[in-house]
Amino acid sequence: MLAATLLVALAAPLAPLAEEEAATPSNALTELLNEIESTQEAFWTKFQAAETEEAKEALFAEYPDPAKYAGRFMEIATANPGTDAERDALIWVAQNVRGPQKTTALEGLLGSYIESKALSGICSGLRYEPGELSERFLRAVLEKSPHRAVRGQAIYNLAHVTSDQAESKKLFDTVVADYGDLEHFKGTLADAAKGDIFEVENLGIGMVAPEIEGDDIDGVSFKLSDYRGRVVVLDFWGDW
Repeated sequence: MLAATLLVALAAPLAPLAEEEAATPSNALTELLNEIESTQEAFWTKFQAAETEEAKEALFAEYPDPAKYAGRFMEIATANPGTDAERDALIWVAQNVRGPQKTTALEGLLGSYIESKALSGICSGLRYEPGELSERFLRAVLEKSPHRAVRGQAIYNLAHVTSDQAESKKLFDTVVADYGDLEHFKGTLADAAKGDIFEVENLGIGMVAPEIEGDDIDGVSFKLSDYRGRVVVLDFWGDW
């Protein structure tokens, strides 16, 4: 869970810039990213040095909240329209912040940078934020992006955020048919979408649960169907 809260860095940290260099929009953005990197490193160093769970828990109040930096990113974006600095600043806000500033960032990206390959990462992140804004953004990218890889991410993640189950199944089918060869952390988008299709078709509320077979804690073999008609609680868990 801690790893999931880390801020997204858009550029590798660089050495502090000379005063005359820091005036450019790109360098101003790099300086801000470096500041965030340093703040994070200081927090995690302090966190790892804490000797008790209570002390670590207390430190969470000091974690560098992304919202603290959003205004400064938006200032860079506003002051430098039509530049890479504006695009990257909007992307950072869209990936790291929620609320009105995220909305502004996404609207800005749709308005000026719909053709950017960099929108792929935003499409992936919106999967975990279903809602009207995410759905509208993904539909726009799917319709207008000139990049097949970006459209593939848009349609795959749109299938996750739409509330229409029938549309979701149709979108996943399209992913397999038209974008299946694109890379995904599960192998390809086809590999990922096929798993999602199985879930849509077999794991919905009110459906009969798929058969499960295994051994209990005493080594006795059992099947889920052996308990048909009885209340069963299944606890799936993992350790990463």
